[in-house]
Amino acid sequence: MKNALKNLRDWLFPEVSPEVTREVDALNVLVINVMAIFYAATLLVAIILELTGIVKPENEQVALFSLVTGFIFCIVIHVVFAYIRRHCVENHTLIKIIDVVFSVVILLWVISISARMYNLGNQIVSFYCIVFSLVCFTVIHPATSIPLFSSAFICLYIIAYAIDGAAEISPFNFMSFMLISIAGSVEKYRVTIDKINKNLKSEALNASYLHMMRHDPLTKAQNRNAFVEDSPNYYGKCLDLCVCDVDNFKQLNDTYGHLAGDKVLSSLAAILIDKFGGESVYRFGGDEFIIIKETGKNSDFSKDWEDIQPLVYDIKIDDINAYVGCSGGISRGTPENGKDFQDLMTSADKELYKIKKQKKSASA
Repeated sequence: MKNALKNLRDWLFPEVSPEVTREVDALNVLVINVMAIFYAATLLVAIILELTGIVKPENEQVALFSLVTGFIFCIVIHVVFAYIRRHCVENHTLIKIIDVVFSVVILLWVISISARMYNLGNQIVSFYCIVFSLVCFTVIHPATSIPLFSSAFICLYIIAYAIDGAAEISPFNFMSFMLISIAGSVEKYRVTIDKINKNLKSEALNASYLHMMRHDPLTKAQNRNAFVEDSPNYYGKCLDLCVCDVDNFKQLNDTYGHLAGDKVLSSLAAILIDKFGGESVYRFGGDEFIIIKETGKNSDFSKDWEDIQPLVYDIKIDDINAYVGCSGGISRGTPENGKDFQDLMTSADKELYKIKKQKKSASA
């Protein structure tokens, strides 16, 4: 019995993540915004038909008042949700409150319309249409939809019963419509969150694959593939481009092993990423890195480069007492195309080897 109740509870009230909640809210904002316009257009047509005399209800003033009231409400809802889409899309509490208010008010409005139509001996088709449109298009949490729709059906039945004992309503059919509406709303919610969950997992998987394709697993810096893809994004921008590598890296590898070399590369990459940002640092190959930054009025790339040198010198690899240095050649320019960009890299590369040659001469 407990398992059955738990399964029923899980079916009615499935757990959802904050990400799914945000997606549901965004969907409701869009759907209700469109529904409000659709309702308003339908009501406007009805108003025109009544004013032109094409349709003549028994009580024209009451009918016109109801139509105009519904039209104004729908326009207000459209404006409110359009504003929410632009400015308050992250305010989930506000969205939920307005969702419920919209559903309650539209149901109260259609109940009043349907009660008047029933009192005149007409069908209550409007009520069924509005309820089913809410069921089909909005995504309402079962904790709200179950009492909302059951209350609407019960309220209308009580009104019909007060009028003529609900003589024109089949209790079985009416109850069936109510249960179908509730079950449909619950299933709509479940199907929607299941679809959103799958989409979010797919997006996360795609993002993970994209990250793997664009990043070096050892250093966590962007890789050469990312560099090639990103290069056109730098065209037309004033850039500081730095080509740098580890001093005497081959000797370090040969003396202390490749694991030590890997730790040096990962430590250096962490320093570069922390200083220049992950979007600006690329591992071009081996121990060579490229850093690209847009030239800014409030930044000095050369000074930033000098600031990281003490951090590089402080790199410690286990118990190895080895000097770690890093040399970099910097060039500045505004590449307009691939050739200009390649020239900028070549200039930085030449500057790098010039600096490395000077270091070797100084240590000789």
